[in-house]
Amino acid sequence: MATLLIEVESSNISQIGYDEEDSSLFVYMKRSPDTFYVYKDVTPITFVQFKLAESKGKYFLENIKGKYEYEKYNKVTKKVV
Repeated sequence: MATLLIEVESSNISQIGYDEEDSSLFVYMKRSPDTFYVYKDVTPITFVQFKLAESKGKYFLENIKGKYEYEKYNKVTKKVV
């Protein structure tokens, strides 16, 4: 799960990243600093739109949350929680 993460301006989201090999979107939330979420089968255009969105939280709620399967991981162990 080595992917480049970028810091984003958001009140809820701290970092996002994308793995093109398996179309996985990584989302780190400020309220859960010990965990991160990996959303599966996310298209590259969705990631680009998310990255460029004026409001990351709004884009996440409207276009990602509830629309893609995900797994929640422990940040230290990299294991599903």
